[in-house]
Amino acid sequence: MSRNARNGAGWPFQRLLLGALIAAVGSGLPGRAWAQQEKQPGEASQNDGPPLTIDEAVRLAESHHPQLASQKAAVDHALALKEQAVAGFLPGITGNFTFEPQTPNYSASPGFQRVLDARTDTGVDNVVDTTGNQVLVQCAPALVNGQVQRTICHSAPSYIPSPNYRLYQYWSSGIGLSWVLWDWGKTIHATRSGSALVTAERMGLRGSTLDVVLNAKLAYFDALAAEAEADVAEEEVKTRQRHLDTAEGFHSAGTNTRVDVAAAQSFLAQGELALVRARAAVTVARAALAAAIGEDTMRKYSLVAPSSEGAPLPSDGAISAAANERPEVLALAYRAQSADEAAKSARGAYLPQVVVQAGPWWSGPTMGQQVTNIGASVSIMYPGQYGMNPWLVQGNADEQQALADEFSADEHKMHNTVRLEAEQARAALVAARKAAAASAKYVTTARERRDEQEARYRQGVGTFLELTDSELQYTSARFEDIRSKFDIGRAQSQLARALAQQ
Repeated sequence: MSRNARNGAGWPFQRLLLGALIAAVGSGLPGRAWAQQEKQPGEASQNDGPPLTIDEAVRLAESHHPQLASQKAAVDHALALKEQAVAGFLPGITGNFTFEPQTPNYSASPGFQRVLDARTDTGVDNVVDTTGNQVLVQCAPALVNGQVQRTICHSAPSYIPSPNYRLYQYWSSGIGLSWVLWDWGKTIHATRSGSALVTAERMGLRGSTLDVVLNAKLAYFDALAAEAEADVAEEEVKTRQRHLDTAEGFHSAGTNTRVDVAAAQSFLAQGELALVRARAAVTVARAALAAAIGEDTMRKYSLVAPSSEGAPLPSDGAISAAANERPEVLALAYRAQSADEAAKSARGAYLPQVVVQAGPWWSGPTMGQQVTNIGASVSIMYPGQYGMNPWLVQGNADEQQALADEFSADEHKMHNTVRLEAEQARAALVAARKAAAASAKYVTTARERRDEQEARYRQGVGTFLELTDSELQYTSARFEDIRSKFDIGRAQSQLARALAQQ
């Protein structure tokens, strides 16, 4: 029988039988049971290791993410600054212990030298002092209107010895308290500034925690999506291998040309390339997840997709309330308050401080011959090396006030930003839910078309190009379905972040 005869009316039935035989034999090849092996997006990955849920990933991120450790250190730093401000209400302990070897030479000051020079030489006398001892004194007449009224006796002129450059020991020590009783509100406002700064840093920690949680969730969904896409790519390679086997079977039977075989080989090569890239994307996504939860290397967890059920959409009032309570907005408000209190504290330097100092001190030529003295003082003073510089004081106050104004402006700007972020997140969630419903229909119709083209090709009434086109459309539909389903989780996570929720 000629080749043209074999293409007669009876041959399509024979080709149908041949296609069924190829399908039956090929069922034992890898990927033959593709309809039963398809994985639904969100199933647990097949990696070895314990399962890791999204809640556990969030817990890991909160427990040891370096970003949170850094922000906690910032809170501790603010607490330390507040402690320094509060210390201004309490007295300080002063003390010294000094050893000062020195020569015994004396040099009279100009004022004391004047007193020495004013003594006269009108005579000397022995007088009894208040202790009953006789001392030699110098006497001089006191004149009033040129007449002698009485005689005033002074102690004898002091004798200043010649210089002596021998070093003598001299010891001194002391201990006491120094307490600023009043500084015109400088310490009070500094303490309030420190308290506001601590609250601002704690709001910053809260915001950083929400960011870390969001990044962990997004990385988790990205890893799940990458693994689901890799599974689809792996199944696609198996399907394309089956198509190649079918095309080769038909070609061996003489029903098809070599063109279908070459097309199937090219189609398979494209699928293998896509699989390589998909597996690389899984590696990258899992590395990103490890970084998001604060681990140096990603352990072999089996990721488990969370439930797709979500909370109801927030109302406009809930979004407005959440915008007012966002930690970023509150942090800027408290920073503005801190800077405003710091400006008031700086203005307190215009007036002097009231300082009380008291305590004993000791001095003498040896450690055992020190003389004890006790004293106290109340001073009104400007502290610091240069005292009160009005330009410096005003500059410090203006600097802090400018910071307060800047933080206040940033607070209003951030309020508008977070409200817009919440609106966008809500709209994205609505779109993601609708896209998921549409993608599910897309997968169903694409699968039906692919199955029909598969059957037509095996029956000999369809072309390999039609089969390839339907297979590509089905694969694209599955990828879209994966993305849309995990986009819901991403959108829900972003909405929770926008509402300051975990």
